Amino acid sequence: MSKGISKSKELAQKIKKVELNVLVQMKAKKFPGTEILIPKGITVRSENGVQVEFMYEGKRCYETIKGRPTVGHVLAAIEKRERVIQLIGLREFGYEKEFPDSPRVRSSLAEEDEFTQPKIGQTVGTALDAWLVTATPSVGHNAAKDYTKDSSLLKKIPLSALTGSESAVLKNGVLGDLPVDKLDDVAITRLMAWLLAKPGAKLGTTLSEKRVRNIMTPLRGAMNRLALKSLIKHDPFNLVRPVKKRKTVITNASITIESNLDAPLPILDGNPTQEEDVSVEPFSPAEVKAILSQLSGPFLNLMTFWFWTGLRTGELIALRWSDVDWKSKKIYVRRSLSRGHLKLPKFDKKRWVTLCEPAFKALEEQFKFSGDGDGWAFPNPYTEKMWANESKIRTRFAKALELAGVRYRRPYNCRHTYASTMLSAGENPMYVAQQMGHKDWSMLIKVYGRWIEDVDLQAGQRIAKMQETLWSEMAELVRSRQMKSEDDHTDKVGNDGDAVTDDEELEF
Repeated sequence: MSKGISKSKELAQKIKKVELNVLVQMKAKKFPGTEILIPKGITVRSENGVQVEFMYEGKRCYETIKGRPTVGHVLAAIEKRERVIQLIGLREFGYEKEFPDSPRVRSSLAEEDEFTQPKIGQTVGTALDAWLVTATPSVGHNAAKDYTKDSSLLKKIPLSALTGSESAVLKNGVLGDLPVDKLDDVAITRLMAWLLAKPGAKLGTTLSEKRVRNIMTPLRGAMNRLALKSLIKHDPFNLVRPVKKRKTVITNASITIESNLDAPLPILDGNPTQEEDVSVEPFSPAEVKAILSQLSGPFLNLMTFWFWTGLRTGELIALRWSDVDWKSKKIYVRRSLSRGHLKLPKFDKKRWVTLCEPAFKALEEQFKFSGDGDGWAFPNPYTEKMWANESKIRTRFAKALELAGVRYRRPYNCRHTYASTMLSAGENPMYVAQQMGHKDWSMLIKVYGRWIEDVDLQAGQRIAKMQETLWSEMAELVRSRQMKSEDDHTDKVGNDGDAVTDDEELEF
């Protein structure tokens, strides 16, 4: 900047060729048609004004200079902000004089904090920004990244997603500009239903209920925060019920639940039927053998180790040779790779994992390939560096399944296979939960218990063998009771051969 020339005047000189009535797009970083950056502290928030940001008395202040956000109006806002900062520095700034229509003038400064606008004039956008400031430091890198991404997505959702015949107030604009007191349970319910109908990542699908819940997390947190600070009367999410996708309904009136009472039983082939939850699909022993027969070298070692340790994907990729205790045949799981970042394992729970013999042999073989590398136990064999993520592993795994003639399931089912195999072999659920890094064994049983019989056809028969003598005695007792019942019935039949009537009391 030239000495003695303000930033606003210097910018005006630079963009002489741009017409002053040209509109500046929302959240634009540069003036239209140029490479000239819009100064920090100036943001086009909507089609109705330009927001200026500055610090006053240790508090971050936001004020909107109303008017269409043309180039000329943005330059005027820049000049206004320069004057405000200069007056604050000279201790001559008067809030009511510079911003007479500001909600801050009409409310107590005690009701404000460093991250939000005043109680009056609060928008969903500013509420989300304030929540992010308070929420992201308490979560991991990836969660913070997701919160930021979903908050940005929420701000851009058109208000038409929330409108209805009784909501004429919500006609135009985006959710980020909506006053928080206009966001009620009806609008939130419509928003969730709208999200559920949006296209998903895969062709021909829509967003899952879990994805919609994740998207709504920042909005839920922002509204709860405002309610706790008494900036809104109540949290509208308290009145919102879960929204679910509509299931297909049989429209043929002739088809009823009774029409198929004796349908054939599903085939017990070790694979889940259509009605079952397919999110957990372990491989059968035969399938594991077929898959491994299509692999060789480091990838064979990796998949064998995965099938027999049940590690999470990120834990497997992040395993180093320094984590191996060869003498005790154990590994220490103390890190995980997630989206390119190393972090602690899930729940921040480091743990020792005892290696089964196949896993230990696979690790010994793998040491021949990468033992003299840069420390990673299972690096990418082509680059000899740590895998960036599981995408390349998934591609190679899918090819092996195709060659083996095994129905495709994602590689994470190696972990599910380990759990089901261990449980079917009679291992203590608490031990298996510790091996896998679960918080407790109850979740382990809930998730994997139903798959035990598919992994081991003898599951459920061990108790019969253990209690064989007792069960034989009980079976004999049942037979003797049955014979006694038949004798009693014969005694109660009259001489003419008629049996006793229903009113007569029978003893059992």
